[in-house]
Amino acid sequence: MAGTAPAAQHPLDGRPGTPARRRSDAIAVETVRTGRHHPGLHSDALPMLLYVESGSGWYRQGDESAKVGPGSLFFLVPGEAHDVDGLRTTLTWMVRFRPEVVGVVLDGGQARRPAPGSPVWLRLLRPASLHGGVMVSAPARARWQWHLRALAHELRTRPAGYGQAAPAHLTLLLVALTRLTFPALDGASLRREPLIAGLFAVIDERYREPLSLQDIAQEVALSPRHLTRVTRRLTGRTVMEWVLERRMAEARRLLLESALPVEQISRLVGYRDPGHFRRQFRRKHGVAPSQWRANVPA
Repeated sequence: MAGTAPAAQHPLDGRPGTPARRRSDAIAVETVRTGRHHPGLHSDALPMLLYVESGSGWYRQGDESAKVGPGSLFFLVPGEAHDVDGLRTTLTWMVRFRPEVVGVVLDGGQARRPAPGSPVWLRLLRPASLHGGVMVSAPARARWQWHLRALAHELRTRPAGYGQAAPAHLTLLLVALTRLTFPALDGASLRREPLIAGLFAVIDERYREPLSLQDIAQEVALSPRHLTRVTRRLTGRTVMEWVLERRMAEARRLLLESALPVEQISRLVGYRDPGHFRRQFRRKHGVAPSQWRANVPA
């Protein structure tokens, strides 16, 4: 009827006022065994979970390869180069998703997480790497496989309520991944150690400027030594490693979503010296920023 306001749509179907997106644009599930051919080393524009259910093989990420088997689990950030051809003798699940369908709202091109330091989303800041892969314990694998099959069923059959059920399954998988990655950083730890949430708030606010451990310690009213000790105990990483991760996350976003030159991106993520930025980026990702950008599919 003319003049009737368009009905609100769930993120799986598209935003109001825009053409409906394909389901695969929001959440896509496929397996290496039955999925399409993956052309060697390649990149994806969306974050992705990769979980090996059965069999064994080799998984390549960047210039490194690793033997994988049942329970091997990886998280890839957008643009992370990987090769799944060595997984053809396995049953491996791959789940791509748009961050907004699990509550990461895009605001002016930037992801707005539910809360600074929220353990559910800390993993999303961290670039995937082979040493970042984790192993799901044997007792927990049945639960992972159930959620993956349920997620695939919801997207394939689209029953009533699938727009709520599919993101719920994916969110539970991300929560499980985070608990494996940061076993000490649970809700009770955050309540006992609220400084961790404060730490990530400071990093989010100030990573674009020159930032030292002393600067951050002053912001959270702790000594650098105590802040370092607590951060390493709860997250397994140092304060400055988290600063680096936040800067690299923003650098990847700018490389993906803009045509800004690398020199300007380096300044926007807190580096006065573009050469130092290039060296840090290459150390984390195995390639120079310009090459990383070129490897991401349009």
